[in-house]
Amino acid sequence: MFITNGCCTDTSCYGDQTHAPDLSGIHNGCGESWDMWKAIARQAQHGEYGNPDAFCSDVEATNWMSATVATADEEVIRHIMNICKRDPRAGKVTTGGIVTVKDSVDHWYLSWTINRQPQFKSQDKNTVLVWVYGLHTDCEGNYVRKAMRECTGEEICREWLYHIGIPEDRIEELATTACNTTTCYMPYINAFFQPRKESDRPKVVPDGAVNFAFIGQFAETPRDTIFTTEYSMRTGMESVYTLLDIDRGVPEVWGSKYDVRELLRACYYAVDKKPISELPLSFGEREAVKILLKKVKGTDVELLLRESGLLVPMVSSARAFLSKSFPADRAVNISPYRWFCHRYGPFLLPRRNMLSPPSLFFRRGRSRYFSRSFLRFGLGNGGDKRLGDLALPAALDVKIPDETKDQRPDEIDKQVLHGIVQPDIQVPAKAQLLPVYRHTGDIPNGHRDVHIGGVQHHGGDAVDNGILLHIH
Repeated sequence: MFITNGCCTDTSCYGDQTHAPDLSGIHNGCGESWDMWKAIARQAQHGEYGNPDAFCSDVEATNWMSATVATADEEVIRHIMNICKRDPRAGKVTTGGIVTVKDSVDHWYLSWTINRQPQFKSQDKNTVLVWVYGLHTDCEGNYVRKAMRECTGEEICREWLYHIGIPEDRIEELATTACNTTTCYMPYINAFFQPRKESDRPKVVPDGAVNFAFIGQFAETPRDTIFTTEYSMRTGMESVYTLLDIDRGVPEVWGSKYDVRELLRACYYAVDKKPISELPLSFGEREAVKILLKKVKGTDVELLLRESGLLVPMVSSARAFLSKSFPADRAVNISPYRWFCHRYGPFLLPRRNMLSPPSLFFRRGRSRYFSRSFLRFGLGNGGDKRLGDLALPAALDVKIPDETKDQRPDEIDKQVLHGIVQPDIQVPAKAQLLPVYRHTGDIPNGHRDVHIGGVQHHGGDAVDNGILLHIH
């Protein structure tokens, strides 16, 4: 015997376009499925059959009301399209989820959604079915000044039309002639969300049971979460395999609550996909976050935070700052390297050596490695085109007017002196010959890296040792 103990749609009451649901037969704790569960629970010796009263004893806390609006009216559908930005009759996803009316939170708490149409085989292709529901059935609406549970389908449709932007002088006519609305009041629809103890729901197969089991949303199976079809299916599989001694495993529940990666990712989406640095934190919270990030720096925790999106990668932060501070649509007067050295230099070099950006490139060890990596990033070797455009003039303190910012020097041939002849370039320092430095470390793409005081390797042009670069 397989028992469905408790049912969230038990004693549901229906209404139509001109009639409100009849609630006269609704009483706390009453309903066929609840009555049966209570009769079974009374036979338990140690509460092994659960406690139905924990779920069905407060109808005011567990009810809400649903309505289905059917319409083929172009004016109504046009207002739907204004919100969803797609035609609900196109056979594709329309709302993509629930649309909750924020203005209705203190009233009916109205939400609505449109699934892929048509929903039924016999449904007319020009007809759209809209599911509307409200959580506060005892409150007045924004437009209809009645409790939702006392409303006809037409009145509920008026409230919905008001919230999707239909002009008030058109609402009554459209709700009456262009839409057909049926309603359903469900006193126990939220029953499985009621506070409970683990023992309030019986095990799928109670201890000692040999010929009966409980299935559905009010049976206890480990690790899974109610309110899904999968939960009900899992209880059915577990009960059949156990009672009939079938050697087949029930599919494992995805343990997302034990996976720190998924928890961090969930936090990222819960704050509208914003990194921690963009959250509206108080001063104390920000200081606490700084201390925490300092503690986890260089650890796997920092890596997980960056992968989840809660921390922005360092390169992305630098690019965002440079793009904002040195936009490509105006002349560059400040070197991004000077800003970077000022901002991050104290963490890389002793303060006594923080003289100017060029000093970075003649240092040894970690600083030299870091500065050369940043040089490649700034010059565009693997970095953004915009930053590649900015870095060379910024490093040389050259001001490039807007009309010449996208120009490039000619190709450099072997053993040929090359000149950059652009009358619009303003060079504040005295022009001079800049020899190419011989440097044998880290040769990307077969070309040699060049010091900041020499010729900048840029654009993939080949530079032979001993070639001089003239700037006129």
